[in-house]
Amino acid sequence: MAPRPDARQACGHVRRQADHIVIEQPGPPETPDHAHPVLRLTPIGGFRFGLSLRRHTNRWEPIPVSGLLAEVFASAVAMFCAWLAPEPLLGGTSKTDH
Repeated sequence: MAPRPDARQACGHVRRQADHIVIEQPGPPETPDHAHPVLRLTPIGGFRFGLSLRRHTNRWEPIPVSGLLAEVFASAVAMFCAWLAPEPLLGGTSKTDH
């Protein structure tokens, strides 16, 4: 069994964009700053946040998850960690070889 990567390496970059928190898939090792936005946490009032997934159309689709920041962040990582992993960790499965 291969060793499990450190969660900080496997589960993306986090940055602030206006009022949102964006979680991105890191770029490849040769261009690590070329990250792709995947998830967005948006304040919905009263210290609560909602979660959205970026679709292939570049639109944000709400996911039925809301709560305190730590709860939503934990849910986001649990549900979408594979989508946030750097491409080398995925073994080439994120793209087709056509």
